[in-house]
Amino acid sequence: LRTMDVHSARTAEADVVVAAARVVGPGVPLPELEPAYLKNRNAIDDETFGLMLRATAFVPYINGFRRAVAIAGDRFMDGGLIHRVPFDLIPEGRYDELWIAACSPSGLRELKDELGRVRRAERLVVMTPTRTLPAGRWTMEWSKISRTIEFGRRDIVAAIDEAAQTDGTVVVGLERECLLEAISGS
Repeated sequence: LRTMDVHSARTAEADVVVAAARVVGPGVPLPELEPAYLKNRNAIDDETFGLMLRATAFVPYINGFRRAVAIAGDRFMDGGLIHRVPFDLIPEGRYDELWIAACSPSGLRELKDELGRVRRAERLVVMTPTRTLPAGRWTMEWSKISRTIEFGRRDIVAAIDEAAQTDGTVVVGLERECLLEAISGS
């Protein structure tokens, strides 16, 4: 969040909606969770929207099983704990575009399966890494994490640039061909 213009994202004309998991009860090893969509339009200020963005990536394996991001009396964790690509939960025809990102090997498999299973009317912009990432789930070396963040920044800029040049589906990354194949159903 230190490098993101949270104010511009919060006040943008476009709706910015992120998936999170709202903590609704106790559980072991994870609490009981339900899907939640956090929207820039519902953030009362930049700090609240920053918390929403942080919640959508709050992974308990890294941040602690009993911790969560608190927003307006509720607690939230990473939405991927419920479903990584929740197409079934996104109302059909509500948005013009759906932007989807996946970077882990399991996330890429789930994304491919979901893209092959679901047909959506919205324009899809799909971002996956354009190279093997130096940091994995358990990496604690800041130099590797920093390089991974920089690779992600370059990849998102490439996706934004490509999306600006075409009206069709955009897929960026190493898995481009197999994801396009899944989308087209061939």
